[in-house]
Amino acid sequence: MNYRYRLGRLTGVCPQCRRHTFKYYIDTVTGAKAGDYLGRCNREVKCGYHRRPTGNRPLTAAEATASLFDRPADDALSTIPREVYERLPPVNTDDNLCHYLSRRYGIGMVQQACRYFGVSHARFAGGSSAFWLIDRMGYIRSAKVMAYDRATGHRVKSTNRMPVSYAHALMRLPDFNYRACYFGEAAACDRLHADAKLILVESEKTALVVNLELMRCGRSADYVCVATGGASMLRVDPAMMESQYYRGTFLRGRRLVVLPDADMVATWRLYADSLIPYVTELHFIDVREPPFSLTGSQDIADHILDGMSKDIDWSPRRERSCG
Repeated sequence: MNYRYRLGRLTGVCPQCRRHTFKYYIDTVTGAKAGDYLGRCNREVKCGYHRRPTGNRPLTAAEATASLFDRPADDALSTIPREVYERLPPVNTDDNLCHYLSRRYGIGMVQQACRYFGVSHARFAGGSSAFWLIDRMGYIRSAKVMAYDRATGHRVKSTNRMPVSYAHALMRLPDFNYRACYFGEAAACDRLHADAKLILVESEKTALVVNLELMRCGRSADYVCVATGGASMLRVDPAMMESQYYRGTFLRGRRLVVLPDADMVATWRLYADSLIPYVTELHFIDVREPPFSLTGSQDIADHILDGMSKDIDWSPRRERSCG
């Protein structure tokens, strides 16, 4: 159901954390902001600011027809032409994240994984990586562009610019109807991984690291890791699960292993419950417990890159059933 006020694409400075990560509520009929303080901060864990407009209600039939903001739910999504993606050169050590990961896995394996899962270098903000969002039908939705530190491999976060950019915004594509999908969706749905278990994590970098580790230990045909791209993106909307463009649709009938960040275990356990009616098998792993014993905002990539991945047994007996 369409409502009068919805979170839009317009972003600004969060009233609470003062980062440029604030998404405003927009009046879907007039296209105007509902208010300077009405919206949600994308830093869901570290900030969590979310203030909704009062009196929000479903649109009347006349208002829905006159809406200036939202497109119909079944409208075709916008895509980036494949020739743009195919012209991109392979990543090399000029890319900060590639340089960091190649110290553990070697440049050849990193380039192979980046080609397969869709990671390229972006000449933006001095050493950014672009994680291309390619869905199971081969449509290129966009790319998530983030900067990484060359020495530590950690995200570079600055109050002077958006910590995350998207290819369609950087390319200034007009009237772009962006609809998110999971990073790694295309790889998870190819012939090689048709029967593989899906490992779900939040971060795109974490998905790349897990897939590199699976390649290193010879288990890349048994498992493939995909990233939700956000703390709340694991939760699915049952009303949307029939849409071919919805991010959660490709999970139907698959076997899942859910690996949350340490500070999102309780929340992701609830989100994982929303997937149970659609999947054939779901295992939820509490990463705060041994052998991972993660704390704070750590995730499985921290465990792997700290040199402790020898403790990971990728066999099913290490998994714990959800619920």
